[in-house]
Amino acid sequence: AGVDHPWFQALHARGIRLTTSSGAHAVPIAQTVLLYLLALSRDLPAWLDAQRRRAWETHPIADLQGLVLGVVGLGPIGLEVVRLGAACGMRVVGARRTPQGDEPCETWPLSRLDELVALADALVLALPPPAHPPDLMGPARLARMKPGAWLVNVGRGSLVEEPALVAALREGRLGGAGLDVF
Repeated sequence: AGVDHPWFQALHARGIRLTTSSGAHAVPIAQTVLLYLLALSRDLPAWLDAQRRRAWETHPIADLQGLVLGVVGLGPIGLEVVRLGAACGMRVVGARRTPQGDEPCETWPLSRLDELVALADALVLALPPPAHPPDLMGPARLARMKPGAWLVNVGRGSLVEEPALVAALREGRLGGAGLDVF
């Protein structure tokens, strides 16, 4: 979907017309987000580990219904994540540079991102590169996340400062992460 890589820019500079298929994979990527949220809410690795060990164990689960889902970036992927989150009974709050007023969920400007980060039980990043500064989710913003919250990134790897994310996960401040990009 993205043509932000320098390789594409070099082609464009040579007069080669570039097109994208932005939105063509919105449904499968949004379903991957839902897969991550369900896996995180049920601690799927623990279940799979118990299965490998042939151990009958109970594990705590969290229902998605009633949780706050923050969706940062409301392009084709973000909008499909909004739809799936609402279908699961989640309260969905979107964030984009400039809310248009016709979004299918409560939508805040990116200037309120710190507030959304603190509110969300699960935060999904679906921003394209020009829409964000590098390391949008650095140590300070990760520290603002609700204890035990989940972070899902399907935008770009540069959205998240990985050492800060690893530290937040190791220290138990975050409940988990689903990374489609890194």
